Amino acid sequence: DSPYIGKEFSNAKIAANYEQVPVRYNSYTDEVEFKKNGEVQVLPKTADFSRIEIASPKQTIVMLQTSDELNGYFFELVNGKNSLYKKIKTKFTDVVPAANSYASERPANFRTLPAVYYIKTEKGLIKKPRNQKDIIELFPDKKDSLNDFCKSNKIKFDRDEDLIKLVNFMNQN
Repeated sequence: DSPYIGKEFSNAKIAANYEQVPVRYNSYTDEVEFKKNGEVQVLPKTADFSRIEIASPKQTIVMLQTSDELNGYFFELVNGKNSLYKKIKTKFTDVVPAANSYASERPANFRTLPAVYYIKTEKGLIKKPRNQKDIIELFPDKKDSLNDFCKSNKIKFDRDEDLIKLVNFMNQN
């Protein structure tokens, strides 16, 4: 496994008045790398470069200040008055030497952790929503419609497509 979402570099718009540059996201270091004159460099984590729009496959990486350990880059799945973001993080495990002559050593590897979702609303950030209760806390007035929607659509809170459906629904109401 690798810390790169796509191993290849893809053309992206990294700021308002910049030409497109080839980028790739490193989910282990939480850095956006770009190629310039054949050299790989890291995009500075500044407000100027807080929205990176990758042309193909079309995706947007956004820098969020979440004031927790996931502070940094997220993939934007929905952009609206309520936006949905997904954090992809990779863990590195070093070589584990063989305990004895019968065991074999475990090679070093990268493991992608389960995705973490954040919903950004006008009332604040909903971090890692586990069920509709976490959303209703911020939108008590929409309790019934949210409950009905989650039930009738069998919304699972660990799936991109379900959360996209839910946040789009929140944006229509």
